[in-house]
Amino acid sequence: MAMPTAFIIGVEVLRRVGWTTQIPDRPNVAVNVKHPVFKTHVYDIEARDLAWFATIAPGIRRGGVATAPTLAPSWALADMLKREGWGTCGLWPDDLDLDVTTQDEADWRAANLAFGMPETRLIDQAVPSR
Repeated sequence: MAMPTAFIIGVEVLRRVGWTTQIPDRPNVAVNVKHPVFKTHVYDIEARDLAWFATIAPGIRRGGVATAPTLAPSWALADMLKREGWGTCGLWPDDLDLDVTTQDEADWRAANLAFGMPETRLIDQAVPSR
């Protein structure tokens, strides 16, 4: 309630849907830079600009009353790769175990288009461990 634009992004989104077993020390939460931003020891709060919020708007998924909104998993992965790339974002391709639906692939295509990234298939992002 203190940060009404807040929603969960990053590795935590992927962990929640079972796409990775990586557990972030503090889940990432995006908030609108134009609104109050409060520090917390539970979450890593990231103030994002209005252009970013406009870009990811189709990827926001609202939960129930007791659940914070999140980015759709495909959107979360695309955002991480666009902003930071493999390794720096906290994941490598072999950290992914994707169980991809038709909706996930559609979300991936939409996110890639929105972020100006090359068109690829989501399922091709994961690679076997060495």
